[in-house]
Amino acid sequence: TTFKHSVPYKKFFLSENIFDYDYVFIPGEYHFNRIINFYKHKKTELKKKLMISPSPKILPYMKLKKDLENKKDFCKKYSLDPSQKIVVLATTYNSFKNQRFLPENFGEETLALKILCEIIAIKKKFNFIIKLHHYHFDKILNSRYSFLSDFKNVHIFKSNKNYDSLDSEEVFFQSDFVITDTSGVGPLCCYLDKKMIYLNPDPPFDWNSSDIEKDMRPGFILDKLGNASEIFDQYIKTPEAFSIERKKFTQSIFKYLGENSLDVFIYNIKKILNEKN
Repeated sequence: TTFKHSVPYKKFFLSENIFDYDYVFIPGEYHFNRIINFYKHKKTELKKKLMISPSPKILPYMKLKKDLENKKDFCKKYSLDPSQKIVVLATTYNSFKNQRFLPENFGEETLALKILCEIIAIKKKFNFIIKLHHYHFDKILNSRYSFLSDFKNVHIFKSNKNYDSLDSEEVFFQSDFVITDTSGVGPLCCYLDKKMIYLNPDPPFDWNSSDIEKDMRPGFILDKLGNASEIFDQYIKTPEAFSIERKKFTQSIFKYLGENSLDVFIYNIKKILNEKN
């Protein structure tokens, strides 16, 4: 058996490695139908192989919510302003060309990140947490990014040290806005009902083989760096923007949304054991 540990906007659940396993745990009917439609010639095999269960991606928020600190303590830990909103930049490692963590059309990466900091931390006076994929973390330690220390209320999350830790989960829990791309951060933060801003992956990108379709991004698309300020303004002016879409998306992706559903694991494991016997 296997779990797909994340729910990204890229080819992951659709990968052929699902056929290396007897059973594959998936988060809901959307992926069940998407996988079967992608491999129509193996429909009978997949109907037995695919088992809908609570997603490990959102389990920490079912089980550990009571252990997450309040915003005031969180901001104190990271030297942020508790009276201001929190923006998190969390991109994955392979959405953009040349190992970038920002789109190629944003221009030179250090300058693009500096402009984002100026918009978020100075113009909007928000807190800004830069939470890069752990594959990218060493990159931002380069002296070319030393300018980041000049910005107040900008924090570089230590992705290498705290990868897959409660600290890592808490960043998303305490956020107000999340900027991401094809990462599993997107579905997770829709589940947490965060205001989403999506970066388009660099072309060529095949949305037809993506495990979640292009039009299932319940938030603003930031396709030009200069539009960032306007997007924040729109969310401030209409705080309910995309809230209905986020809820519908979450319900379509994750069948089980509460801690009381965890006994589904037991049921599915017993079913597997009975079939094998």
